[in-house]
Amino acid sequence: MKECDKCKFSNEDDAGFCGKCGNPMPGPEGASATETAGSATETTIKCEKCGAENAPEAKFCGSCGAAISAVTAADDSWQAEWKAEGSKELGAFPYVIAWLSFIPGIGVIFGVISIIWGILVTRKKGGPVLALIGIGGILFSFLLYGVLIHYVIVKRTGTFADLRSKLTVTTADEAVQAIELYKVKTGKYPETLNELAGSLPAGWERIIYDPSNTAIGNAPKMFYYQLINTKQYYLFSAGNDGVPFTKDDISPSIRPSGGMGYTIKE
Repeated sequence: MKECDKCKFSNEDDAGFCGKCGNPMPGPEGASATETAGSATETTIKCEKCGAENAPEAKFCGSCGAAISAVTAADDSWQAEWKAEGSKELGAFPYVIAWLSFIPGIGVIFGVISIIWGILVTRKKGGPVLALIGIGGILFSFLLYGVLIHYVIVKRTGTFADLRSKLTVTTADEAVQAIELYKVKTGKYPETLNELAGSLPAGWERIIYDPSNTAIGNAPKMFYYQLINTKQYYLFSAGNDGVPFTKDDISPSIRPSGGMGYTIKE
């Protein structure tokens, strides 16, 4: 072993420079630094400048004196495995999970799984694409439900609005029939729909509520009911605006007749 005059670090006998501080080391007479370094027998780190191998703890190349990276063989192996993982392709299964994110509603769960899988879990090729598909599926669900909420609940137009209008007419017909039956049983018409509901069988209280009232967060709204006198009454849906006797009112399909108290405003 040959000791460095500057830092006292022990170097190989054929080292041309100190492996710790880079100080030039005296070599065998007539031999160049490169020649003496070429005979090293125990090396684990290769100099990126001249290719000479050095001891694991060396900070400078013993052949050319250049600073070297203290990367161990274990680090090299880990980096190689990491790079190898990044060169592999994702299988079909992750993509199946990602495309399931386009199922409205429950697809959001698969979308979140795809994003986590594609960004945080896998290093394989296709991970970013997997995450993008998951994001697309989640956005699709939000867009779909946003459109439904806008047209069905906010604007109240389209097929769902037509079905709701038909349901309102049917329910209003049932309410008129229940009011007439109440008159037969009690000899008078109810003062309010709550009074009518108290006489109905369990589960039938629903007929006093207006199905056209679908505003989010609102409490169920009853049909408009007005007892005009002891023999006549109004009953209908006040419509989207909630104001009775306007153009959007929805009336029962039952037509007033002489044998019943239900009537309409002329």
